[in-house]
Amino acid sequence: MAITSVKLVGQSSTSKRESGGARTAEETYLVKADAALSTVAAETASAGGVSIPAIGAGHTDDPERKVTNVSAEHKDGHPMICEVKVEYSTAEANADGSDKQENPLDRPPDIDWGGSDVTESYFRDTADNPVVTSAGEPFENFLERERGERILTVTRNEAALDINLLEDYKHAVNSDQFVIDGVPIPAGMAKMGTATAKRSRENETDYYAITYPIKLNKAGWKHKVDDRGFNEKDGDTLKEIVKGTPPVKVDKPWPLNGSGGACATADALPYVLTFEPYFEKPFSVFAFS
Repeated sequence: MAITSVKLVGQSSTSKRESGGARTAEETYLVKADAALSTVAAETASAGGVSIPAIGAGHTDDPERKVTNVSAEHKDGHPMICEVKVEYSTAEANADGSDKQENPLDRPPDIDWGGSDVTESYFRDTADNPVVTSAGEPFENFLERERGERILTVTRNEAALDINLLEDYKHAVNSDQFVIDGVPIPAGMAKMGTATAKRSRENETDYYAITYPIKLNKAGWKHKVDDRGFNEKDGDTLKEIVKGTPPVKVDKPWPLNGSGGACATADALPYVLTFEPYFEKPFSVFAFS
């Protein structure tokens, strides 16, 4: 038996977009032989430069649509003529033509660059000047300003849950530069919130959908405050700050020099103390990329 002809029949090729997003197509071929032709042979027939597409082959007009099924039957009962239907879909297929199930661990993470405006009290302006009266005293009511708060949320599927890691990084600040969504985040700019996880099972795969909330602050997360107080160091003890003639105890927080000593005058610029309220840890361990 020899295959004598393989032809794509007229305009019998059809195409549609399914509601789920997959694109499908179907082609019909007519295969002829010089003797009795089995349907198995027809499914892989080739003649005259035309071949029945194999499982996994791409459509000529849309290579993303792959052959998922090839079936043949005798045309009107004729033993030497078969009609072969070839089905295409953008859904992946196994070698036997069955639909390939998606592994949830292969999905890319969901990344949301959110943000909001918040109001805060402030004690130094953009030129780093203390917010005080011309006499050097704090205002009766703190001044407030708006600032933007960038909240980055990353949700990705992971095979295992390391709860100790999530606890260790709760409210930690990044000690290193790391990359997320292709964007480099400088050290000291990001603070991890409380990550959450949900256990799921899909396509016979167990996984955890872990959500990482990350706040970004371009100014960093260290706290800076003016060094002021009512007492100064006197050796290993503290003594009340007294000023004026005659000397009297000060009635407002006095500027200090960063070493526990009182500045000479009430309008002197105090030393700025820096505190680190959050631990620093390397965020590159999460390999967000």
